[in-house]
Amino acid sequence: MNPAALRDLVLAQVSFFGFLLVAALLTDQGFMNNHGPSYYGEHVRTAVPFGLGLALSAGFTWRAAVHLDEPFAQALRVLAVLFLLDLATPDTVDGAFYWTHVAVSAALFPLELGIAAAIVHARRAPVLIVLLAVQLAAGLVAMFSQLHAIGFLSEGIVAYQLAFGLLLIVAAARPAEGLVGAAPNTAP
Repeated sequence: MNPAALRDLVLAQVSFFGFLLVAALLTDQGFMNNHGPSYYGEHVRTAVPFGLGLALSAGFTWRAAVHLDEPFAQALRVLAVLFLLDLATPDTVDGAFYWTHVAVSAALFPLELGIAAAIVHARRAPVLIVLLAVQLAAGLVAMFSQLHAIGFLSEGIVAYQLAFGLLLIVAAARPAEGLVGAAPNTAP
């Protein structure tokens, strides 16, 4: 495994969750009233840390893809673009932004689940299977919260992202041929 790819995947997760924590320390409103973490990107007080965390996560995810095999590298590049589109479409601007944000999220979550499922299918390692199960369960919590059946949207999304991020890191730390090996071009 190229150590640069592993480093970048770790930095992507640390950036996202670190700056999300900063935003949540500024106000806990993103975890109240069934808001999602996107709440933090829509308010002046928290937009900078949340936006910085998501943008850095996208950048490190893109940079990690340089060091990885296809199709995994391409999936990470699409994921990085979706992170930026999610940030660029605050759902409180107007109806068009709301539906664009929903569409981006509707693409983001299944892509992450598909990446995780492909890794688990290729590896079948118990730790990866557990992380995928946690990701799926958290995704169901987020989905039912989005439908207002329960009120844990942020919690579900954060758990989903955390399980997915850990799954990526564990998979990158234990490469399998053709999935997360070093790409021919390993320039930084």
